[in-house]
Amino acid sequence: MLVLDHHLYRCFTGQDIQTSAHDHAGTLRDPNNGIVQTLGRVGSSLVVGEWSAALNPGSIKFDNDVEHRVFAKAQLELFERTCAGWFFWTYKKGEGWDNGWSFRDVQLSEVLPAWLGGLRGRIPVDGADQHRRDAQRVQSQAAHNAWWDQHPGQYDHERFEQGFATGWDDSYAFFRSVPLGAPAPEIGFKTEWARRRSGDGYWEFEHGFNQGVAAAREDYAQHYC
Repeated sequence: MLVLDHHLYRCFTGQDIQTSAHDHAGTLRDPNNGIVQTLGRVGSSLVVGEWSAALNPGSIKFDNDVEHRVFAKAQLELFERTCAGWFFWTYKKGEGWDNGWSFRDVQLSEVLPAWLGGLRGRIPVDGADQHRRDAQRVQSQAAHNAWWDQHPGQYDHERFEQGFATGWDDSYAFFRSVPLGAPAPEIGFKTEWARRRSGDGYWEFEHGFNQGVAAAREDYAQHYC
């Protein structure tokens, strides 16, 4: 398995300086942007070894905290959606206040949320999460089938259903693997994990798996964090 380490900063070049915080954020949300497409292709085989909320003063046009928050949120959403993991650089920058480079100050100024991820809550053994899994699996399966029915070809839609259930169940196995109150772990290298769980790397299983992982994460945050 090959893992790439990427460091993405938007505060050093002449173009960076001339680009506003909101435009930087818009670029990171644009599905047609080169870096977004690259991260999407490499996917969960990439770790962002360094990133920050830092911007050049030339990019700040109106409100320091608000514009850092917009930029940081766009980065975080992109990395959470496409990457196996990330590391913020750095915890504390020298002396004084810095809501771009200093993670401590970034959180105090609410540029990033006070807590990223979730804490392990009590998950009842009443099977409620399995019922919600089955309901969401049916809904996702219907949307998947409807989309591909518009594009004739040879498909095996049952593999999508299997992948969704596996992604959900594996995610909940991760959530349950730590004591109450501990940070809830998540599946990082999803592409490789799905390939191994499928046994043959079939693409519909992987699509279902990724949707199952995402649905389980949202379900867990809503009911147990």
